[in-house]
Amino acid sequence: MPASLDEVLDFLKEHWPRINKNAEELKVYFPHKRQEAETERDRDLEKTAEDLLADIHDESLDDQSRDREMTVARTMARFASLLTLLSRQADKQFRQNLSIQRWLIGLTIVLVLLTVALLWMTWRITP
Repeated sequence: MPASLDEVLDFLKEHWPRINKNAEELKVYFPHKRQEAETERDRDLEKTAEDLLADIHDESLDDQSRDREMTVARTMARFASLLTLLSRQADKQFRQNLSIQRWLIGLTIVLVLLTVALLWMTWRITP
């Protein structure tokens, strides 16, 4: 059911100052928010995946102290932190696996060369 005009007007009256800040407010608002976001990011990336998962659940439990949209936004931010953490762990594991694979390839090449040398020596010694 679509919202009535009165509901739309009430929504705008309540949210218009938050949606439309003037230029002076924006100069003060955004650097502070960016600094806060970077601090939160640094804290999140120091946590374990289990701690971040607990934070996601904690953020998603609506305690009615903030708007539902804010609850969803903060939950998504924590989820993004978890994805970043898991991505970094996967990259680290991939690099470790790659170094092991390179070592095994080198070992295989050495074994092939040794086998060829032994076959050649056997062929030369046999009458």
